[in-house]
Parts: sequence; structure tokens; C-alpha cells
Amino acid sequence: ALFEMALVAQEDKQYSGAQQILAQYLHLYPQDPTVPEVLLRQGLIFRQMGAHNTAIAKFYAVMNSALGLKLEQFDYYQRLVLLAQTEIADTYYIQGKFAEAGDFFARLLKQTSPELNRAQIHFKLIHCLSGLGRHSDVVTQCESFFEKHPGATEAPELHFVCPSSLKQLGRLGDALRHVLTLL
Repeated sequence: ALFEMALVAQEDKQYSGAQQILAQYLHLYPQDPTVPEVLLRQGLIFRQMGAHNTAIAKFYAVMNSALGLKLEQFDYYQRLVLLAQTEIADTYYIQGKFAEAGDFFARLLKQTSPELNRAQIHFKLIHCLSGLGRHSDVVTQCESFFEKHPGATEAPELHFVCPSSLKQLGRLGDALRHVLTLL
């Protein structure tokens, strides 16, 4: 009931109320197997509130608390850790901290989990590289993206990002080819 109350408060944009309810839940049920999910929810709410550092701390707490889960819950643990890692990367990305976000996105892409939205993570990695002005890496990653994710919904935007980097590198002919593909 407490968790549901927190969700309702979050939906009503009563973020501090939702945080209080979730904190009470954690205080009353510290050994509950849903603690990692509650911490994840707290991290998401803190991010919505603009408390990015606190959100990141909660996402790390998800990973730490998931370590205490029983061995038969290993798949659940892996899913939670992957989700927490993705949320950490997204939090840095939202803040425009592209170096940190890019590092996390690159690490996520090295994982083999089928639950990972690889196209979306790769897309965000490319935007991080672009934001850092690493144009040759942008081009390399775009080419890799087009090869690995043909027809992805993110492809048209990358056909705009890639020529911008190609232009910065003085490769105008290649830039024009991407623009024509976009058109």
C-alpha cells in the first residue's frame, strides 16, 4: 500500500511526498526483496526533482542492495543492475555531462544482455561524442550504428549528426552523401 501511495504521489507530481512515503517504506521493511526497486524509484523521483547527485547515489544504492539478493534471484539482480547503470548514464546525459555519460553508455554497449536497448544507448553515446567535439569518433560510431541498427528510428537524426562531424573533418563529399540519404 505504501508503494502504491508513493506511485500515486509521483503521478500527481508530489515528489517530496512520494519520497517521504518511500523512505518510510525502506525504514519499515529494510529486508524486503523489493528494496532495490524502491531505491530505483527514489532515484527516478530525485532526478525528476532536479536532484541529480542524489538520484545517482540512489542508483548506486540499487546496485549495492541488489548484491544482497539470493542466488535464485540472479536474473532479477542483473536486470536491476543494468537498469540502474542505464539510469546513471541517462542522468549524466540529461545534465549535459557528456564525458561521464559517454563512458557509461560505452560500458553498457559492451554488455550482452538482450534486455538492453542497444540502438537507444548507441544513439546517446554518439550524441555524447558530438557534444564533446570528438568528430572522428562520431563518424566511426555513426557508421557502426547504421550497420548494426538498420532502419532504427534514431537513424534519420544520426544522418544529420554525422554530416555535421564530417563537415568539421573536411570530408564534404561524405557529408553530402549522408544529407542525400537523409533526404
